[in-house]
Amino acid sequence: MSRWTPMEASEFALKENHQPYVKLHGSSNWFDTINGQPMLVIGGNKPEAIGRHPILKWNFDQFKAHLSKPDTRLMIIGYSFGDEHINQTLVEAATERGKRLRLFIIDPNGVDVLERSPLSKVLPKNYPSNPLQLQDWVVGASRRLLQQIFGGDSVEHGKVMRFFD
Repeated sequence: MSRWTPMEASEFALKENHQPYVKLHGSSNWFDTINGQPMLVIGGNKPEAIGRHPILKWNFDQFKAHLSKPDTRLMIIGYSFGDEHINQTLVEAATERGKRLRLFIIDPNGVDVLERSPLSKVLPKNYPSNPLQLQDWVVGASRRLLQQIFGGDSVEHGKVMRFFD
């Protein structure tokens, strides 16, 4: 496994005409330059942990900024909708800015992942981080693995590609 350490904060940038890919909680091969520990946010109090790492804070700020743009499309791959801070950001983007947010979910549970989220079972439906609030903004979903979607399943590949049209 290759090892990645973040560059200086002044070098954080998204490339023009490139699709942003944002890792909100780091990755198993990301390492903190100060303590050498993996930079993978798990467990409780994730917003505080994100705030301790400039690259993760920058990523989350980019996520929020892109969601605030008109006619935003977001492809969500393998997310269980179990993090209040992410769900709240998604719900705010969907409800406060009208129906300009469009979501496509890739998950073995398809769109049912919203109902299966641990938060959808314990929070009131209208709570700002209940993923069930996002149902009206889901315009497509796939239960296939990425390997299948891009490895020969022309029907699923077509669904994904239409999302970007």
